[in-house]
Amino acid sequence: MNELRRRPELYDSDVRKGLTYLALVFAALVVLGGGIWFLGDLLRGELTLHFILDSLVLLVLGGGVFGYYLTTLAPRQADA
Repeated sequence: MNELRRRPELYDSDVRKGLTYLALVFAALVVLGGGIWFLGDLLRGELTLHFILDSLVLLVLGGGVFGYYLTTLAPRQADA
C-alpha cells in the first residue's frame, strides 16, 4: 500500500484490477462453497458445534477478504 501512496497512477493499473477481481471471485466461491457445505450438513442433520464454528470461521475469513478487496476497488476520494 505504501507503493500506491507514492505512485497513485498504479491504483488504476489493469493488472492490479484484474488480480483484485480474481481475488473477489475466489473469495466469493469460498463463501458460497461454505454456505452450500453448511446447508448440506444442516439438511442431513449432522450439525455439531465444531462444524458450526468451522463454517463461521470460513464465512468470516472469506467475507473479510471479499470486503477488503471490494473496498480497494471503490473510487478514491480526491484530496482537497
